[in-house]
Amino acid sequence: MGVVPELLRDGIFERCETELIRSLLKPGQVFVDVGGNIGYYTLIAADIVGPTVKVYAFEPEPSNFAFLERNVEINGFRNITLERFALSNTRESKRLFLNSTNSGGHHLYDAGEGEDSVSVETIPLDEYLAGKECPVDLVKMDIEGFEPFAFQGMKKILSANPGVRLLTEFFPSMMSTAGASPGEYLLGLKRLGFSLRLVDEVHNVTKPVTEEEIFA
Repeated sequence: MGVVPELLRDGIFERCETELIRSLLKPGQVFVDVGGNIGYYTLIAADIVGPTVKVYAFEPEPSNFAFLERNVEINGFRNITLERFALSNTRESKRLFLNSTNSGGHHLYDAGEGEDSVSVETIPLDEYLAGKECPVDLVKMDIEGFEPFAFQGMKKILSANPGVRLLTEFFPSMMSTAGASPGEYLLGLKRLGFSLRLVDEVHNVTKPVTEEEIFA
């Protein structure tokens, strides 16, 4: 469960986000997929940027990663780098707690629900891309409340690429459970020069938004 039922029903997953990525990403640009799942956005990005440009996809959960590898192979892409890392602000081994009903719902914190877990390796994006002289144009980040930690680990890359766009999930209760401050995450984005826009899935648009409106 996760991506596939919506694809089977509608032929598209997360329509607003899909169209947003298609509008933001251009041929020749570099895409980073944080929480690649089975590769839906990874494959869309690889098709857009062209065969000579890198797409980086990070997916730590073993079953998802196997589907991700197979989907890349079936579609014949050679410009995708797949990594079984979870992005964070540290390099260490952590437990990934598994959502039994949603393959996109695994998370790097114990929600106290008795979920099974697997050991995964975390790495900061700054460390992973160090020495690669790699520009980054668009980052998609959907990692179930762990976004603030991954953001802390990619500040150098984001600062070095002033035109970079960041499409991030923002789920305050999950962030709090993960041990992060949702408000500090937004402040961190603004300090780095990002302006905030809300993806309005109901009306299929993006629009400027303030912190006060987000928490209202």
